[in-house]
Amino acid sequence: MKPNNDALTGRGDPAGSPLSAKAVEKLSAPLIHYPLRFEQQRTMNQQSRSSLRMRLMNDDEEEEQREERGLPDETAAKLRDARTVIISGDIDKKLAERVIADLILMERDNPDEPITVFVNSEGGDADAAFALYDMIKFVKPPVRTVCTGIAASAATTVLLAADKKSRYALPSARVLIHQPSMAMRGRATELEINASEMLKFRAKCNELIARETGQPIERVDKDTLRDYWMSAEEAKKYGIITKIISNRSEL
Repeated sequence: MKPNNDALTGRGDPAGSPLSAKAVEKLSAPLIHYPLRFEQQRTMNQQSRSSLRMRLMNDDEEEEQREERGLPDETAAKLRDARTVIISGDIDKKLAERVIADLILMERDNPDEPITVFVNSEGGDADAAFALYDMIKFVKPPVRTVCTGIAASAATTVLLAADKKSRYALPSARVLIHQPSMAMRGRATELEINASEMLKFRAKCNELIARETGQPIERVDKDTLRDYWMSAEEAKKYGIITKIISNRSEL
């Protein structure tokens, strides 16, 4: 029996979602037939194709998400050639792994030429942000960080990784500092341990901000009790950045 490709691709089905050409090709492959009665065989075929279609749709969605989170190989290669790293969206371990790999490759290519890291992120995984902070400090090439839109929460940690003279922001950029948050649940002893860990982590974040900005730790402790938003000019006064730039020649 010839497969109904309209059903596979979603045509003729208002609720159907179109699949990629690769998914349609997989679905068009003949199914194995067993010696069952016709109605049972047809029902089995329909269920099998429906299940396979759902799996392929999920695969397509995951592939699209991966493409959205990362950069095409050609673009990533050109950015490495330009000694440029882009940090955007949620900061997580996957993004940190990609950025760390880029930093190491650029260090290998030229250990003396500067690297520019553009930051436009609302934050994310604090541990991933600290991994990026440490690696930016670790590599030999000088690193410049530039806030291009927003640097909030964990992203501010990344922005602060460059030497103070090498931290910049574009005119419309905004910066947010605040205390870290953690969802806690479990037994009373576990909650106590997590609460203690949260206090230590908050102190670690505030000490980093105070050290990198030159602000007294008492002020940072107070400012981070709530969301503390800053414009580019306010971030400059606070010591998070050193210069507001409008074009590349000012780097």
